Amino acid sequence: MDNEQYRNLMWHLLYVESLMENGSDATSSEACECPICKSKLRAYLPAGVNPRPNAMCPNCSSRERHRALWLLMQKLNWHKQGMRVLHFAPEPIFYQLFSSFKDTDYWPVDLNPEMPGIRKVVDITDIPFEDNSFDLIMCTHVLEHIPDDRKAMRELY
Repeated sequence: MDNEQYRNLMWHLLYVESLMENGSDATSSEACECPICKSKLRAYLPAGVNPRPNAMCPNCSSRERHRALWLLMQKLNWHKQGMRVLHFAPEPIFYQLFSSFKDTDYWPVDLNPEMPGIRKVVDITDIPFEDNSFDLIMCTHVLEHIPDDRKAMRELY
């Protein structure tokens, strides 16, 4: 990653952080609209082991991280016709969204062959696809479960 790519990534991460801090539609407890399913809501539902208030959309079950990521993706105008998306351990909400794009070659993958909707069993430390063959790689809440996460990050890169 060169300096310009790093600065661009950091700017976008700060943008997501500001969305969450400033009570955007991603996490607001006031009357709002879910940015993913467009439901008009009075509030989000509590969710989590130690329930966080205003965490889950009662319609699409998206959490704060999903809504913040979706808002960032919209800001980046991420979707291009004919793109290829590799998605590790796909969250149901993103699986539904990406599967609905008929002009996208969507690859939901997981190490667990029992995961519903998985197109291929893939070990993130040994990705069997040609380098630079995907336009977008989604990988959230995965690396903390990988014993050799550095190897996984090298594979993703």
